[in-house]
Amino acid sequence: MEHLAIPRNPIQGHPTIPLATKLLDDGGPFLSFDERHGSLLTGNHPNVPTQADALAGRFTASVSSQDILNYHQGWLFFSLIREFLGDELYDITSYVEVTKDENDEITDISLSTRTLRHDLAKWRTDGKLALIRRGDDYHKHLEQCLDMANSAFDRVEGLFPGFTLVEAEQMLCLAALCETLDSAVATAVDNGPIYDAASLGLPLPPPKVRPIYGRHSFLSKVSSLPLINPFSPPLRSSLVAAGWCPADISRFVDNFNTIASFYYFTRFRPPTDDPSPPLHTDCPHHSCTLYVPSTARHMSPDCQCPGMIDFDEPSLIDIYASEGNNIPCFTIGRLEDDSIGVALSSISLDPADQLNPENHYVALSHVWSEGMGNPHANSLPFCQLSYVQYWAMQAMQVVESAEKDLASDDGDGNEPTKLVIERASKVRSINIWLDTMCCPSTPGYGKNLCLAKMRDIYAHACAVLVRSTTLESLDIAEYLNHPERGVMDVAATLYVSPWMRRMWTLQEGVLAGRHKSKRGAGDRLVLGYDGGVMSLMSLVNLLKEGRSGEEAALAFDTLGKFSQLGSSMWSLSDWSGSSRRGDADEEEERMSPSFFFFLWHALKFRSVSVLSDEVICLATLLGLSIGKTHDAVPLIGNGQTVEEGMCELWRRIEAQTGMVPKGIVFSTIPRVEVDGFRWAPRTLIQHAKYGELDLSIVGFRAGRIGKRGLEARFKGARLAVMGENKGWYGRYLLRKGLKDEDGDEDEREIKRDKEDRETERTKALFVQMPPGGDLWYAVRIHQIPEMDEEPAWAKNATTTGTEEIGEKDDGEVKADTVVELVGELHTPGKEPKTEQQPETPTARPDPYELVKAGNAALIFKGEDSIGQGLLVTITEDVTSEDSDSPIYVRTEYPVTFVGLTASTCHIASQMETYLARFHAAVNAEADKRGGGDGVEVVWKDDGLILQLLRQTARDMVAESDELKTALLLLALTKKSSATDEMAVDTFVRHVDILARAGGIGSTEIEDDEVLWCID
Repeated sequence: MEHLAIPRNPIQGHPTIPLATKLLDDGGPFLSFDERHGSLLTGNHPNVPTQADALAGRFTASVSSQDILNYHQGWLFFSLIREFLGDELYDITSYVEVTKDENDEITDISLSTRTLRHDLAKWRTDGKLALIRRGDDYHKHLEQCLDMANSAFDRVEGLFPGFTLVEAEQMLCLAALCETLDSAVATAVDNGPIYDAASLGLPLPPPKVRPIYGRHSFLSKVSSLPLINPFSPPLRSSLVAAGWCPADISRFVDNFNTIASFYYFTRFRPPTDDPSPPLHTDCPHHSCTLYVPSTARHMSPDCQCPGMIDFDEPSLIDIYASEGNNIPCFTIGRLEDDSIGVALSSISLDPADQLNPENHYVALSHVWSEGMGNPHANSLPFCQLSYVQYWAMQAMQVVESAEKDLASDDGDGNEPTKLVIERASKVRSINIWLDTMCCPSTPGYGKNLCLAKMRDIYAHACAVLVRSTTLESLDIAEYLNHPERGVMDVAATLYVSPWMRRMWTLQEGVLAGRHKSKRGAGDRLVLGYDGGVMSLMSLVNLLKEGRSGEEAALAFDTLGKFSQLGSSMWSLSDWSGSSRRGDADEEEERMSPSFFFFLWHALKFRSVSVLSDEVICLATLLGLSIGKTHDAVPLIGNGQTVEEGMCELWRRIEAQTGMVPKGIVFSTIPRVEVDGFRWAPRTLIQHAKYGELDLSIVGFRAGRIGKRGLEARFKGARLAVMGENKGWYGRYLLRKGLKDEDGDEDEREIKRDKEDRETERTKALFVQMPPGGDLWYAVRIHQIPEMDEEPAWAKNATTTGTEEIGEKDDGEVKADTVVELVGELHTPGKEPKTEQQPETPTARPDPYELVKAGNAALIFKGEDSIGQGLLVTITEDVTSEDSDSPIYVRTEYPVTFVGLTASTCHIASQMETYLARFHAAVNAEADKRGGGDGVEVVWKDDGLILQLLRQTARDMVAESDELKTALLLLALTKKSSATDEMAVDTFVRHVDILARAGGIGSTEIEDDEVLWCID
């Protein structure tokens, strides 16, 4: 495992992988390994096989774990390495490590990949990989080997369930090796052949190699293993104990998808100067809820600085309100009497004035809870201001050095040519904009004036300095002096810093100097580490120049995670209409569907302390100006409520881009409750807390906001209850549970009896599409959660242009789970639902009642009825041959379509017949009791109802071999053997679930996309 990168100060080191095979030097081709050694997996021990093994004919005797390890380690380690490197480069002694005792006796032999990266580099320069071309015979052969290796992990788990978990370290080692080889092949193919410049007589420069990961997902084969799955309790606890916030764990799982990245980050220890116990023990997976008050603090407890420095608000407001585009900044310098003074000055942001160096300034970006926040006054200790000035000088030096570097570049000028890092300040007078000091602290006119200029403040800054205590805990000099020891920690520290969690800091990073930079925000966003500052662009270059072996692909992968800080993706023009509107390239970029995916990804784990700040941040970030006249209103629109602000945000996004991502109607997060906008999410940030935010365009046509809702084209189906016995649907038939094999009542039934079974909300509908066909689908109902209100301590907080305090809430809200027939659907890379995640009550009607009323319909996201969808009620059906006449509907529930198995589909198709016969049996019993209210009397007799249900099932099972086979197959998924009575019980259970969920069938399917107006 030594070929994988780990941090310099890891939580744990590389594991020792014992040698477990005798097939070290097989010598034969990788693809025919099974022909030579397959007998290892057919059993060579006189043990009796299990019944399931014997019935499946897999092998005639049991196989030991040692046999399985012997086979797979010999095949997927030694044989695979030899196949790829070839006999010329493969040295078996390099891949085993022998440990001896003091008497020179061998005590241990383990696998080693210490030389793998070196060997792969030689394979690329001196071996057959040097001349590989995409699609040639050699490439096809290597891909065939990788395909076989990929399927081997599925095969071993299929033949020997649980083996991967038992031999977790061994299997992780094999999967990591496969991923590395896959990456080596993909990188070589992507970069093309390497030619010998000397032999060609050409002065060809060394090729620029961009490492990439391969096309196989070997992580998926081992992602559930506790030693690499961050959501497993042991590993999660160790990460939190090391300083991780659970929200950061979720974010990295959501962002990365390789074994190499998981291996590195699950060993990364966030740097900190806080020796206290773990701080994030109670944080949920979606956000950091650690509460740290925004208190102005001195640099040290025994600080002897002059004390607090205050700016009065009238002076600040006068500058913001003056003619022109001016902002206040401060400068620290010596006065005539040689004392130190802090001067407040007015800086013009007009482009012509910005050419004058006297109007250049550095803006600060920070999280308020880290010592430089003050929600009550424009006041900070002098030591903090002095500290800021020290780092701001270095930040300005970094920017100036980068500009000189660009000016001297002989290339195309698109990329810097060196690292730009400053470790000492040159004393100079410098203007600084710091929100705590320069944004009026009192809500109202003055603060609104500042917020209206927030975009320009960061966009015109010569540098935006990021100050974070997390970054300042890492000594950058050690990494610059010894890059050969690895540099990934520098990027990882930024990735897990509080600065990466907040909404305000996102916009500050994205907008950093965008009006001044010729290359984007990267060279104007300056990061302050202990011992020096460096630009984001220099961090990129540092990762590129780090170890070319184990860190290469991981470093390039990590670079992409900071792409959200690039301003080019956020280039929406001003609401007032700018010159950029006429730029064809800009217009095309603004309207690109990829922008909405980028927006979704950037906001997933970001948060604000005050809910109303969200629309302010988004409007500022997207260039949707505060008002047409650039007045002092901070909220977009009229700003009466958060919801109205969100509605106005979407109106202006449509006005700028000409579209709305219509996939948004399938989102499973809280919705706006404003007429015509019930399709819209109430929040875009931190949606990991609630569910999925869908900002896809879906097809070639986007949505448009109409007077009564979002107008978009989708396929759909209208719903109705099936059959004649509609009264039997929507209720549980079983009053008491069936007994299990031991005669005990089924736990599911006991739990149901504790609830009000007759009023339990429908969790899924079962739909037959097309009507009369063989296919059935479970339609999972996602209960739309309520959005949390602001926590009590945040209600009095006021927005300041940056974050004030860490968010805090009392729990998390998750969508509902699916019923037993469908099971829990777990998305790879997502944290599974836990018992601590409560459901949130909703005032929406029961889904079955909507269908029963006859005005329900399903809208499909995709081409077929698999995946996401939306349950709606039709409010007005415009019947017209004009395709532009919409069907007016109201949003009820987002849903997910899940195709049922063939056996379950067959059972569902028999449900109507079953219920009709059961209905007749109940009526017959009622007649025996004298009619009248006899039916109700029968229903109160739980034993009799169970008897009638079973007898009906027995009769139908006896009449149909096909039905009996389907039921037995389902029973065998839980038991090693099945009987006729188990088939009967399975039938009863399934019909009970289907009946309660509402046996729904689509009565009409819209084959072509129709226009819906969705409120």
